[in-house]
Amino acid sequence: MRRLFIKPLWIVLTSVFAVLMIAMFIGGAIANSYSAAINSYFELKGYEQYETDPQNAEDTEYWKSAYRNEDGTVATMRLRQDAVKTAQQIQAEGTVLLWNNDNALPLGNDERALTLLGRRSRRIVYAGWGSANGNRANGDDFRTELSEDGFSINGDVWDFYNASSDDAYNPGSGNDTGAHTSSRYLDPRELAWDGMPESTFADYPVAVVVLGRWGGEQHDLLKSGVPGTVDGDALSLSDEEITLLDNVTKSGAFEKVILVFNSSNGMNFKYIQPYMDDIDACLWMGSPGNYGLDAIGGILNGSITPSAALTDTLLFDNKSAPAAANYGDYTYENASESLGPHPLTSTEVKYLVYQEGMYVGYRYYETRYEDTVLGLGNASGNAGATDGSGWSYSEEVAFPFGHGLSYTSFSYSDVSIAEDGDDIRAAVTVTNSGSEYSGKEIVQLYMQRPYTDYDKQHGIEKPAVELVGFAKTETLLPGASETVEIVIDKECMRAYDADGEGTYILEEGDYYFTIADDAHDAVNNILAAKGKTPANSNNVMDAEGNAAFTLKLTERDDYEIYSRSSATEYEIVNRFDHADWNRYAGSDGNKVTYLSRSDWQATFPTTNAVLSMTGRLRADLQYDKEVFEDPEAEMPTYGAENGLTLAMFIDTPFGDPSWDDLLDQMTYEEQALLCSNGFHQTEDVESVAKPQTMDNNGPMGFQGVSIQYPNAPVMAATFNTALLQRMGEMIGEEMLTAGDVRTGLYAPSANLHRTQYAGRNYEYFSEDPYLTEQIATYETIGLQSKGCYVQMKHFIMNDQDWNRRGVGQWLPEQATRELYLAAFEDIVVVGKAKSTMSSFTRMGPLWCGADYFLLTEVLRYEWGYMGFVNSDCPDGPYMSFVDGIQAGNDTWDNSHDGSEYDEWKDSPTVMQCLRLASKRILYVTLHSNAMNGISTSTRIRSIRTWWQNAITGIQVALTVITALCAAMLVLSFVFGKKKKAADKAADAEKSDDGAGKEE
Repeated sequence: MRRLFIKPLWIVLTSVFAVLMIAMFIGGAIANSYSAAINSYFELKGYEQYETDPQNAEDTEYWKSAYRNEDGTVATMRLRQDAVKTAQQIQAEGTVLLWNNDNALPLGNDERALTLLGRRSRRIVYAGWGSANGNRANGDDFRTELSEDGFSINGDVWDFYNASSDDAYNPGSGNDTGAHTSSRYLDPRELAWDGMPESTFADYPVAVVVLGRWGGEQHDLLKSGVPGTVDGDALSLSDEEITLLDNVTKSGAFEKVILVFNSSNGMNFKYIQPYMDDIDACLWMGSPGNYGLDAIGGILNGSITPSAALTDTLLFDNKSAPAAANYGDYTYENASESLGPHPLTSTEVKYLVYQEGMYVGYRYYETRYEDTVLGLGNASGNAGATDGSGWSYSEEVAFPFGHGLSYTSFSYSDVSIAEDGDDIRAAVTVTNSGSEYSGKEIVQLYMQRPYTDYDKQHGIEKPAVELVGFAKTETLLPGASETVEIVIDKECMRAYDADGEGTYILEEGDYYFTIADDAHDAVNNILAAKGKTPANSNNVMDAEGNAAFTLKLTERDDYEIYSRSSATEYEIVNRFDHADWNRYAGSDGNKVTYLSRSDWQATFPTTNAVLSMTGRLRADLQYDKEVFEDPEAEMPTYGAENGLTLAMFIDTPFGDPSWDDLLDQMTYEEQALLCSNGFHQTEDVESVAKPQTMDNNGPMGFQGVSIQYPNAPVMAATFNTALLQRMGEMIGEEMLTAGDVRTGLYAPSANLHRTQYAGRNYEYFSEDPYLTEQIATYETIGLQSKGCYVQMKHFIMNDQDWNRRGVGQWLPEQATRELYLAAFEDIVVVGKAKSTMSSFTRMGPLWCGADYFLLTEVLRYEWGYMGFVNSDCPDGPYMSFVDGIQAGNDTWDNSHDGSEYDEWKDSPTVMQCLRLASKRILYVTLHSNAMNGISTSTRIRSIRTWWQNAITGIQVALTVITALCAAMLVLSFVFGKKKKAADKAADAEKSDDGAGKEE
């Protein structure tokens, strides 16, 4: 028995189990604090609902699925098939035919033996890294897809690539936290040509070469310092890629060579240009998601006619873009002095200056081209050059925005563009003038605003052309016609005047509208309307324009007509002086030069703008700012028993005062948790019977539920808003019918392709704000028609991922409004987006989630937004809860317990902000599919999930085991003492016996 009471054993066991018990209690507390994230991962709900009136006969299927059978089951197979068809159609209509020498495509029946070359042919970039990444399990590889489209594939070459054990170029093979130096993900090198089974080429004489680039969240591409490329630029060819193209195009081994770009970032075409005559045709396909590859085979065999157009300008050198000079990693001078109450982190002392202002993408190249033709603005001088060398459009632009070829030809007739009250109405009859292939045509409408002396005096910039409308025909058989009409609001003619009137103005002058094939064609049409030809411009004008496709309107000055929001009638005034370094009170009078067409050469940015940390800037960068109490604010009522539930408010307008009675029922703790614990969900609220919503990432489809669609640039390249609305409906259907329904989609992403180096360009649509907002708006309409809500992001200007957590961005208000806000505006005004994700970034010194001017004055007051705002996943104390809740950021995309507001529990002002934020989340939930199955008599109660019960069980078990071990330890001491006393007595007895014997 005494063998059980071995003291060292129980000391060890007690210590071990005590440590485990303490660790489990600490770990359990941490796990519960991240319950939202854990429940999201395991797709669990932390509540259950029950009926207080089982006889309630209300119809609670507020959002009905088109795929619900009569017996209540879901036609899952039919739904998935329709989703796949939609994805394939997006890829089919979103793959751009860049060139097609001598009609090399489509391939004839005797040209079906293909050799797939390039590592990306084996390892397609299906998506980028991050929030739009998805599961590839359900998609086929390129070889399989092409085989199903009637092609035979060179197996020896396929095996050559497949046999490589080098995984360094395989995107999606694992995570990597090296955000901008990761050779594992960003290295563009190819396999060495040595060992290539060239003897097999004769049997597979059509080469399909796939080149790709990959980027993503925290993975921007580098414009210098990349090993293996010819000039260190990630978008240039690598040495191995040059060897590949040399061998394919110069050897004479192939009858045809087809190049496929598998990238969302435009390559530097100066290294591709030498091969263009020898490459018979080229396709840009972006990233195809799970099922888009099927369309590439259809395009190659001619069953699909390409009908896409470029969403970005493709350049010979991406560093020629004026934005490239200010893309990168820049720190305020004197940042080491940035102390204060809250010392700033390494990313909070970073900044970007958008010196290019309005001239992003084609807005720069086409405007400088027109000014070169007209001899204006020192446009012909080479930016940064000292020898007077000339600037040449043809040396800068490889393919213009809006460019895309077809297998057939189209002719336009009966072209009309006319003023119709407050609208511009354009119409054209499109005829398929080819004889062999059917196809669709994109009709593009561009506008030019006058560039006036007033503009030059007040820093207003006017691009030569801007996309203002488009439409896509149905499929036209050879000889068939369709009349297309485009109607746009004349509001597009306004310009933002920050330095003069401080609002939108309409200026006196000539406004041109033109129907064109692409942005460059549009400029030439307008130049033709101005009387310019190649002949009378010394051939600086590179093509004849068509003045007949152009309307000129002459307007008078009107500084009032657009000074109020057309959506809400709210007055529009300067709201972003704090984000323009030249207007910011803390710049200490230092100025930056923004690019201006008044003098291209003098204002073109050749190096980044240098900013210094001033005392005012240091103060403005601080967070947890002092609360300015509203003297009229009253402390809210909490915990009232009014007998109301959220479902009772289904038809109640947001502004109805009866909402106060419902909000009075909530406790402070419920509101605080609802407005802090927003990681991929919104919390359930027992007091008002609000259900939890389950939200997730999704620029290419809801992660883990829907299929993965082709990526955003491919979606935009379709120029087909009806198709994108259909995609939204399909994603919504899969969310609506996914067992426990999914409600919020973290999409669409409406940031712009400011440069071609941004890693997240794959989840953003375009360099153009109008195309972006149109595609995103119709996706939103489709998705929300199924009771889901979008969470449009990143509001605003997450245009590069370097230092995105806290980087300060400085730019003129005209560019802020006409480019970066314009990309989001119609998603709210027309699409009625119900949720928004604020950005990590700052507008000047203010975190976007704490910028009242952005989230309240513009988003809500100017645009009439009725939804809630969620932060991006909090990373850093600068994303302050008190700053955000006052500015209009309603919840945080992370797991919190609500205690973040405790410091301000006695502040009526902050508590009223918390109450308003809670109302917004309730309102959005009420009008979502999360309410399906919830009647006015449904109640909600919190429950513990299986993992919480498991943690509790382990905690109890460890507590019991630790207590038993401790008890045994105590007993070991007791029995140890008794044994020691007994042993001592025995020794004494032996000692006495020995003494007696001696005597």
